[in-house]
Amino acid sequence: MVLLIATVLDPSKRLFYLEWFYEKTCAVLNEVNKLVAIVKMCMKKYYEEHEKLVKKDDIHPRFSGTEASRILGSPVLGKRKLEEEFQEYKSIRRRCSWHGSKSELERYYEEALDNNVDDVLLWWKQNTEKYPILSLMARDFLAISLSTLPWNIYELQYFNIAENKSEVED
Repeated sequence: MVLLIATVLDPSKRLFYLEWFYEKTCAVLNEVNKLVAIVKMCMKKYYEEHEKLVKKDDIHPRFSGTEASRILGSPVLGKRKLEEEFQEYKSIRRRCSWHGSKSELERYYEEALDNNVDDVLLWWKQNTEKYPILSLMARDFLAISLSTLPWNIYELQYFNIAENKSEVED
């Protein structure tokens, strides 16, 4: 599943690559739709978990006027500090999914493929403001070294069985 999610998080592939791959490998179109739906369900699950973490970390204490003036010091420094806080507030508002009708995940699925992506991690870094939660997911999933993934003997047996089955059907 990690590889599938990593593929979807590649902005030059997204769900289109999975649909194409499953259409090539599955005999029944209905099976393609089911497999893509499973990946979307897992993506949504991980997205919701990351969203909870972001919302939890974005809780900022509110200062009263006297507290703020004591902390800020001079009026010039105070104005600069307030501007920084306002920029941070705008950034947080953009990240919150409740102020828009569509989640980042839905907007990402609907956006056109970006075929000019050479470095996927760099693309996510550059689009962090647009997709803050998905960019966290991308860093988590795309940073996993495939050589560290545990391969289960049963999974390997399943692939061998599936491979043999397709050879018999041909």
